[in-house]
Amino acid sequence: MERKKTLSNSSLPHSDIMTRSSANTIDRPKVLVFYTSIIAVFLVIQLTQDVIQGALQSPWVLTTFKLADVNTCIILSTAPTIKGIIFFFCISILCFPLLQDLYRNLGSIKLRGLWRTIVVSISAAIIIYLLTFSLGNDGMGLNYARISVRPFNQDSTEYSTRLLMPAIAYFLHLRGFWLYYIFFIILTISFIALLYAWNEENAHLNFWQFVSLCTSSFVIFQFEIPGYPDILVFIFFILVMWGQLSSKSKLSLLILALITHESSALIALVLAWRYLQRKDFITYISVVIVYGFIWFVASGFSFNPILASHYIAGQSGLTWLIQSPLQEIIGILIAFKALWILLIFGMVLAFRQKLFADAMLIIGCVVAALVMTGIGVDTSRLIGYAFPSLLIAISIIKTNPNKISKQIFSLIFLANLCIPSFNSVLSSGIAFPPGLYELLYYLLAKFFGINYSII
Repeated sequence: MERKKTLSNSSLPHSDIMTRSSANTIDRPKVLVFYTSIIAVFLVIQLTQDVIQGALQSPWVLTTFKLADVNTCIILSTAPTIKGIIFFFCISILCFPLLQDLYRNLGSIKLRGLWRTIVVSISAAIIIYLLTFSLGNDGMGLNYARISVRPFNQDSTEYSTRLLMPAIAYFLHLRGFWLYYIFFIILTISFIALLYAWNEENAHLNFWQFVSLCTSSFVIFQFEIPGYPDILVFIFFILVMWGQLSSKSKLSLLILALITHESSALIALVLAWRYLQRKDFITYISVVIVYGFIWFVASGFSFNPILASHYIAGQSGLTWLIQSPLQEIIGILIAFKALWILLIFGMVLAFRQKLFADAMLIIGCVVAALVMTGIGVDTSRLIGYAFPSLLIAISIIKTNPNKISKQIFSLIFLANLCIPSFNSVLSSGIAFPPGLYELLYYLLAKFFGINYSII
């Protein structure tokens, strides 16, 4: 009787075994460099000037190395330059998989479609700017603009862990108040362009409906209080949702989001579960754990400095939430306004269509954003981080056009456009920047006899 052949490495041609072995040998250095770069970036972020100075003045260092004061001064003065060089090269390595994927997809980009996307995104930005605006960086955006001048010379603050966006502005020489503001506007228009590209592929909203979508907090907040690093996080998130990128590229994007704003990890965990391969998903969880451990060590093995970095006026976000539950509800509702109807309907539809992965993404992002509001106080801004839920819900509805009439769908977007957007903060209340939305709020207040005041 003829013996059955079994598929094993021993039955493979010798050349195939050698090829597979050599490929693994080639990949190992790349993998090692990639993960070393991640650790190096985390160390650059956490080794702020005060942490380095504290380490140099520790009894062990003083006893072991016997550093003179002049040596300590030299180390402290050269540390920002060294950190900047390390950060630049490590970020370049992290971006390499993404750049490879983007290069491979260049051929699929049509020049006419690109110009249309640019024109539409700029037009939408102008309209939103008329609805509400703040000329120049505002709020915490002022601090990020200041950091962009010397991003690697910081002490430990709530801003020092959010290094990527000020560092990019620094490398591009877009530093200080007005240049950083220009950099921020470029990023905002870029995000709107990516959002429109997603719309063209998945939702097919017409122009006014797209503008209505942009009045949700994840876009319009960038015009209300410019300068926050959220916009760069959102660029990374929407690229993760793009099907043309590999899992490795998406892993890099989520790591970049983590060093842009640490709170992005909550939403990123949901996106990683949905869009990464299993191996890369486990890798991302490991990266977040390593990031937290390095932060814990740099904080002197104490959670107090980490928690205190999110305190407002000496109180935690959870304390503010308990004190202002109505303000929390207002902030949640105003984030997506009438589009909450589509988000909820899209979630229900996903369960009915047995699209369980999409349904869990919608729920997961909303829950993660709600948790974020218990950490910070900018409720309407933080709920905006759940925008992937809204996009997925709209795409599910649009692929099932018989489930909702065009008239009702358009009416929801019209109502969403007409409801004035505003910024809701637990610690300070409601704020309306100048613009047509402020005027509309004023007219509505007069019509209903409400005392008009802007906090």
